Amino acid sequence: MSKVHYILKEEHDRLQRLAALYQKEIENLPKGSVSLKKRNDNVYMYIAYREGKKMKFDYVGKESSPKAVELSGLIKKRQEKSKQLCEVRADIQDIKKVLND
Repeated sequence: MSKVHYILKEEHDRLQRLAALYQKEIENLPKGSVSLKKRNDNVYMYIAYREGKKMKFDYVGKESSPKAVELSGLIKKRQEKSKQLCEVRADIQDIKKVLND
C-alpha cells in the first residue's frame, strides 16, 4: 500500500468518526427553524418543523424571553452542525472516489 493510499485511508476513517460525532450531536439538538410572528406591538417566537407532510408551529414565547433566546441558539447550532456534516460527507465521497471504494 502506498503512503498516499495509507494517508487517504486514515483521513477517510477520521472523517467517518467525525461524521458519526456530528450526527450524534445533531440528534440531541432541537429540530425545526425559528419563525417570528408580530402581533400588535409584540414579536412572538414559534418553532416550525415538519411532522409527516404537515408543518407544525410550537409557541415558545416572546422573542426576547430567555427560553426563546436559548432555543434560538440551539437551533442555530444544529444548522451549523448539519452544514458541517454535509461538508464531511462530501469529503468522504471525494476520498472514496480516489481510493476506488
